[in-house]
Amino acid sequence: MIQLLPEYLKSCISVKDDSCWVWTGRVHVNGHGIIYLPKTETRKRRDWWVHRVVYEHLIRKLPSDIILHHKCKVKLCVNPEHLEETTNIDHPDNITKIQRDQKFCKRGHLLEGNNLKIKYDARLIQHRVCRRCSKVNMRAWRSKRAQKA
Repeated sequence: MIQLLPEYLKSCISVKDDSCWVWTGRVHVNGHGIIYLPKTETRKRRDWWVHRVVYEHLIRKLPSDIILHHKCKVKLCVNPEHLEETTNIDHPDNITKIQRDQKFCKRGHLLEGNNLKIKYDARLIQHRVCRRCSKVNMRAWRSKRAQKA
């Protein structure tokens, strides 16, 4: 299957004993492989996740809301057999099952629709946040800051 890839991809892939295809090119700070592809009319960005590029070359074009999960837990692996299509909400590494199934915030507000805000921390871990509680916390923070000034 690796023979079907263009040379610019094949030249930076090393096949390991555990069947992982490890990317040996550029690596993003989060540990995933990246590749520069020139802008086109259909492609707006320049840097792309390599595992996504390989998957789209060998399997199918992915919609923008679909992300790929590394079942092998190797971030530099680009083997499409080790990648699983998922969404950000359902990605197994993003949020715990407990948080994913949580229906109410700690103050009892329903975590659905317009009251649910998805935030990412510095490690790109997803958190579900109650908008009503966020507004209350922000007002308290602003009034405390105004009193200090």
